[in-house]
Amino acid sequence: MRYRAASAYSVLAYVNQAASVLLNLAFIRLLPLNVLGEVAIAKVWMQLTDYSHLGFRFALDRYVPVWDKTRSENLLWLCLLVSSGVSAILLCVALVFTASPLLICAFVASGYCIAIATILKNYHRAGADNGRMLFVYALCPTLPTLVQTGVMLAWGFHWFLVVTIPMYSVATLLLFRRVDVRTALKGLDITATVRSVRASAGTLLANAIIIFLSFSVDRVILNHFSTKEVVGEYSVVLFGFSLLLIIPSTLAEFIFPRIVTETAQTGKMFFPKEMLTLLAPTVLAVLAALPLIPLAIDHFTSYSRLTPLIQFVTLGIVPYAATPILFHVMSALDMRRELVIAACLVLAVYVAVLVWGGLYADHLLEFFTAARAGYGYLLLAVYALFIMSRKAVRP
Repeated sequence: MRYRAASAYSVLAYVNQAASVLLNLAFIRLLPLNVLGEVAIAKVWMQLTDYSHLGFRFALDRYVPVWDKTRSENLLWLCLLVSSGVSAILLCVALVFTASPLLICAFVASGYCIAIATILKNYHRAGADNGRMLFVYALCPTLPTLVQTGVMLAWGFHWFLVVTIPMYSVATLLLFRRVDVRTALKGLDITATVRSVRASAGTLLANAIIIFLSFSVDRVILNHFSTKEVVGEYSVVLFGFSLLLIIPSTLAEFIFPRIVTETAQTGKMFFPKEMLTLLAPTVLAVLAALPLIPLAIDHFTSYSRLTPLIQFVTLGIVPYAATPILFHVMSALDMRRELVIAACLVLAVYVAVLVWGGLYADHLLEFFTAARAGYGYLLLAVYALFIMSRKAVRP
C-alpha cells in the first residue's frame, strides 16, 4: 500500500473510530444499564456476521494477487454469496432468541453491510486498487457510523435504531453496485473455486471463530452468572479497551504483507523492527489514555466509579502489538493447524477461569475485567511457544 493510500486509510480508520467513541459514550450516557446489556448481546450477533464468509474471505489476500481476473472475481462472488446466505440465517436465529427484534435487526443489518464492505475492501487491496478500497471503506463503515452518531446524539436511541436499518440497506446496495454482477455471475464456477481455497479457508475460519468466541464468551458467561445491569457495566469497562485496540490492528494491516512474503521466502521468524513499529505507538497510546479516561468518563457519563477498572483493562492492549506479527509468521510457515490448537488451548483456559470466577468470585465485574486484561498476554505466550518449538526442530 502506497504512502498516500496508507495515510488516507489511517485517517478514515481514526475518523470511524472517533465516531464510534462518541457513539459508545452516548450509549453509556443515555441508556439504562439493562438496555446497555441488551446492546452488548446484540453486538455479539453483529460481530458474528463478520464470520459469515465461512473463511473464504481469508483467501482473498493469498490468491487475488496471483490469480487472473476471472478466478479472482469467482472468489469474490463466492465470498459475497456465502456471506449473504449465512447472514440471513444468523438474523433468523437471532430473532428467535430476542425480545427486541428492532434492536437485533438494526445491529445485524449493520454487521452484514460491514461484512460485505470488508470483503470488497480486502479484494481491492489484494488487487492493488487502492482508490476503490478507500471508497468502500469510506462508504462503510465510516459514513454510516458518523450518521449513527449524529442521530443518537440529536434524537436518541429509538431513532438510532430506526435510521440504522434503511441506511445500511442503502449502503449495501451501493456496495453491490461497485461490482459487475452480470459478468461475474455468468462465468461463476463455485465448485472449482471452493476446491482451490477450502483447505486454507477452513483452517483460518476455525481459528477466527475461536478468537471471536474468546472476545465474546466473557459477556455470555457474565450474563449467565449475573444480570443485564452488570453486563452493561462490563460493556462500559471495555470502552477504553475497544478504543485502543484499533491502534495495533490498523498498523498491522500495513506491515503484514511484508512479513508474510519474507517469512514464506526465507523462513524468517522474528521481526523486532516491525514489532517495535507496533509496540511503540500502542504503549504510548495506553500511557496517554490512562489520565484521559477519567476526564472522558467523568464529563460524559455517570460511571466514574468504574474508572479504575477501565484504566486497568487498557493494560491488556499491549500484547496485541505482537500477536498479529506472530500470527502472520505462523500462517506463512503453514502452521495453521498450530494456530487453531493455540487458540483452542487459550480459549479453554479462559473459559475455565471465567466459569470458576462465576461460581466462586465475590466481585464478578472486577474478576472478569482482570481476566479480559490477561487474555492477550496468554495468547501471546502460547503463540511464542509454538514458534520457538518450530525453530527448535528445524534443521
